[in-house]
Amino acid sequence: MKELLLVCLGAMLVDNLLLAHYLGLDSLPDEPVSLRKVARSGLSVTLLMLVAAPLVYLVEAFIIARFDLWFARPIIILLVIAALIRIMGRWIRQLGNCAVTYSALLGWALLTLAEGYSLGESLAYALGSGLGLTVVLVVLAGLLAELRLSNIPESFRGLPILFVVIGILALCFGGFCGMLRL
Repeated sequence: MKELLLVCLGAMLVDNLLLAHYLGLDSLPDEPVSLRKVARSGLSVTLLMLVAAPLVYLVEAFIIARFDLWFARPIIILLVIAALIRIMGRWIRQLGNCAVTYSALLGWALLTLAEGYSLGESLAYALGSGLGLTVVLVVLAGLLAELRLSNIPESFRGLPILFVVIGILALCFGGFCGMLRL
């Protein structure tokens, strides 16, 4: 149980999809959006990850490993994720940009398979990754809303200040690295 909690917290804080692996960067809000909308889209991706975790694990165990299809792993996983998004998209209306969802889910699935997690660990990694992505998106949306009201020099407006904020957030979240022994 302790290992599952560490995997979940590690994925949420230290091994964050957005800050450590740069997956889902296109989901950053360009214009002011409500924090509720950003949180809903992040939680939708979390739900998709939790549903995809057993599917990816089973596909890896019973198809890719059994038939030695390691060279086609990204394509097979992408097809599974695309089918899942197509099916779940009817129930989840807050998916936002599908390309972002595909990239975040595919990157998460390949990271999960590369670590060799068991089914329980991959579920914990899915929960931590999704919640970490949601937390960072909500924090960034709130910070960007505040930055729009502040007096920023002309050369730092827009994308440069966004990169500065993301860098500082990455350093803050990276500070948890020594606290969690994975």
